[in-house]
Amino acid sequence: MSLKSIKNLWGRDFRVVRDGLAETDVVLFVEKLMSSAQESRDKLEHLEALHELARRTVADAEKIAVAAKEESERLSQEQAASVLSDAQQRAQQIVVEAATSAQARAEEMVGEIVESTQARVASLEADLSDRVEQRIIRVEQAFRIWLGSVRPLVAVWNLEQFNKLAQEAESLLTLDPEPDTVAEEDGDPSQRAHPGAR
Repeated sequence: MSLKSIKNLWGRDFRVVRDGLAETDVVLFVEKLMSSAQESRDKLEHLEALHELARRTVADAEKIAVAAKEESERLSQEQAASVLSDAQQRAQQIVVEAATSAQARAEEMVGEIVESTQARVASLEADLSDRVEQRIIRVEQAFRIWLGSVRPLVAVWNLEQFNKLAQEAESLLTLDPEPDTVAEEDGDPSQRAHPGAR
């Protein structure tokens, strides 16, 4: 049998010998197949290692994410507590400031009211004092006129006793604190009111 090439057997050319295919070509083909299979196994192992690394990386990333979330929540709670505490302190400070301001304003208003009331009372006292004094003056004038008018009518009665009663009545009307002294210094009040009216 002559040697000839067979093509396209598993995509490879093999030499044909008397007993079949050339052993060296087959050995080379098988070695190449084994090498290719080993490369595929190596690549598969490498891929499996990469897959395991990726799985571990994802698991680690998930753990890190959970830890980061927990830390973030803890920090958020701490920050929220800090902000709440600051807000409460500020609110208390505002309340104290408002109370102090309100108390100061209330004291100022009370002072103004007291001043206004005192001024009004002083004005009323002065007005009342003037009115009472005017009323007393008018009563004294009326009494002196009455005394001058009645004196001639009682002249026949008991002028000395009448003068004594008139002096006592006039001393009650006068504003002087010591009416007896004034009467002694100025003489008979009936004579002062109407001299010569006997």
